[in-house]
Amino acid sequence: MKVPQYIYGSNEELQRYFALLVQSMQGSLSDNGWTVPQLTTPQVTIITNGTIFPYFDPVMPMFTLWGNTTIGKLQFITIPAVPGVSNATIETITSA
Repeated sequence: MKVPQYIYGSNEELQRYFALLVQSMQGSLSDNGWTVPQLTTPQVTIITNGTIFPYFDPVMPMFTLWGNTTIGKLQFITIPAVPGVSNATIETITSA
């Protein structure tokens, strides 16, 4: 989740900052805690190729976790992408 940054300003700007912060948190929290982002296989391919995906930074850090809605499994990055050099390595979590 990208947390908005507050730059010192007026009370009105502070109120807008907290409104944006609450909105961001409501999109990432549920009654059961943090929610895992849900991505499709094409979106995962974009992330693991080190290209920009609109909701995330271009390079996802190691152990970034998401639910792949195409295959119905959790996945995570074990080796981050190096833009222009190598793709990320992902692991799919399967039940035993």
